[in-house]
Amino acid sequence: MQRSVNSLLCGVMPSAFGENVRIVCTEEVAPPAGFESNWSTLLPEADFETQPWLEETSLAQVSVMVIVTSLPDEVHKKSILDLGNFLRGHPLTAPPVILVPVAKPGSAQNAQYLKPLLTSSSVDDVIWGAPSGFALALAVQAKLSNLNVQIGQLQDKLHERASKLEQRDTITNAIDFAQWQYLRTRLFHAIPPVRADLEDAQQQSVAGFQVGPRISHGVFGAVHMAAREVEEQPGQVQCYSMFIMDKKQSKYNVYDLKTINRFLRVLGELDNFRHPNLSHLVATPHTPDKLCVVTEMCGRQTLFARLKLRDRPANKAAACPLPTASMQSLIEQVCSAVSHLHEVASICHRDIKPENFTIEQRPDDSVNVKLGGFELAMVQSGALKCKSSCGTIPFAAPETLLASSAGYDGMAADMWSLGVLFVEIACGLRRVEESVLELSGSDVTNKTGKDSLLRPSGKTAKKIIAAFMQEGFVEGLFEKAVPEAKRLEPWLLPLISSLVQVHASKRPTAASLQEFLV
Repeated sequence: MQRSVNSLLCGVMPSAFGENVRIVCTEEVAPPAGFESNWSTLLPEADFETQPWLEETSLAQVSVMVIVTSLPDEVHKKSILDLGNFLRGHPLTAPPVILVPVAKPGSAQNAQYLKPLLTSSSVDDVIWGAPSGFALALAVQAKLSNLNVQIGQLQDKLHERASKLEQRDTITNAIDFAQWQYLRTRLFHAIPPVRADLEDAQQQSVAGFQVGPRISHGVFGAVHMAAREVEEQPGQVQCYSMFIMDKKQSKYNVYDLKTINRFLRVLGELDNFRHPNLSHLVATPHTPDKLCVVTEMCGRQTLFARLKLRDRPANKAAACPLPTASMQSLIEQVCSAVSHLHEVASICHRDIKPENFTIEQRPDDSVNVKLGGFELAMVQSGALKCKSSCGTIPFAAPETLLASSAGYDGMAADMWSLGVLFVEIACGLRRVEESVLELSGSDVTNKTGKDSLLRPSGKTAKKIIAAFMQEGFVEGLFEKAVPEAKRLEPWLLPLISSLVQVHASKRPTAASLQEFLV
């Protein structure tokens, strides 16, 4: 290696390479005359922190680092990789690194050997052929010049990109102001004003509520469990449901804001018609990043999660049957909640499904349930009709999937949703999808219990209509009912059959549900 080094630097001085060049050799050889102060040796397993030539002040003075190494040599390659990792830890002072391999010019084997060095950015460029004397110095200067040009071009692109990002942020902030502040004050009065003091730095709590795990998905965001200490009882924690709309992650248009405003108005209206089986509004913290809707929660799980546990085979861990008395009480409370919603508050829900109920089951098997998820709910009084197609298949009534300009009765649509809900309570989750659409549970829901992945369509609606118009179809579903539901068949089967009538006019009203609950 000594002979190769002498040949490479024959007849030149360090000044020929430019100012402050650092020659680094991967073997211990004597530096040529004149290169003593510009010379360093890169030894295997070297402690870079103790090398004077790698101190911040020394690196800052070096204009280019030229590494001379013999190929192929795995030990030397590892040393160069380690040096590259060290230099990447000093991005502000690390100089460009040019490798001069002592090997056959253009060797394909050597090129493959050096590939890890180049892809890892341990070296910036390679000079092949081991030119000597002034040829090497000129080659280093040319490489350095090219690198400086590339750095300049990269800086220009970064400046251009930064300018575009700044423009984008300006536009985004303007849109954000228009949506959440200007339009709120002019049109959407139910949306609360933005307050920067309601969210902690780690975004783990909002307005005193500790944000917990996600329990389901809503139309405009995720529903999380939240907790807050009870003021009158220090140390006692109360659980709530927190619907979080992330304004930074999702884009909300004016139509969305109109729907959100209606959602909050409905919750405000419900506050005048309180019922133990409805999740009433607790708070609406609005931060610069999030709009949160906190409502009452019953227990710590959704009805979907509870039925999922119930549907596990008895020999599986965590299987949890739902006793007949609990099931009957659950159905009665659901009917009571919907009856109150329709008859007293004149509100149609339009998204009744297991994910929108929270449930608490006590040690004595008594249950308490609350209906939430009012994002799609609306006040429907007099001859007012609903227009938009919404809901979740198969809980969405056929007329909502085939919504015409004439509209549909949202309360009658809720009755269909109740019928399908009771099918799942009695016969198992996703029973209608499996029977009508021939899909397994994994085809229509993900591991977190997210809403059905099916999209509303006329084709799907026709399949549902055709199935439920078959004589004895509901009875066929009930043949697969869980044993606890079989005991309720005398009144539950007629109730379900009346609710899942394809023609909306044939379904009972919420007021007449009590006739079945005997």
